[in-house]
Amino acid sequence: MEAESPKARVVQPGEGLQYNVMGAMMTYKATAQDTRGAYSLAIEVTPPHGGLPLHVHHQEDEAMYVLEGEYEISGNRRDICFPSQGYR
Repeated sequence: MEAESPKARVVQPGEGLQYNVMGAMMTYKATAQDTRGAYSLAIEVTPPHGGLPLHVHHQEDEAMYVLEGEYEISGNRRDICFPSQGYR
């Protein structure tokens, strides 16, 4: 039996699962459940000098794209400052 393909889905601005995580507003546009475990996609709005504490992902990869402002990320034993339009 062939697995059913996921259906196309449009998530409009302002829509998605929303969580306040330590002062950062997370809006999930796609969850692992939506994508059969392939990935999750979230928009994070972080206040200045805010952000999540240092943490490690043991089973997931993580990518970030900075839409505006700057974001400092610690990884691989060094700090990296990402400007607007920067990708990690």
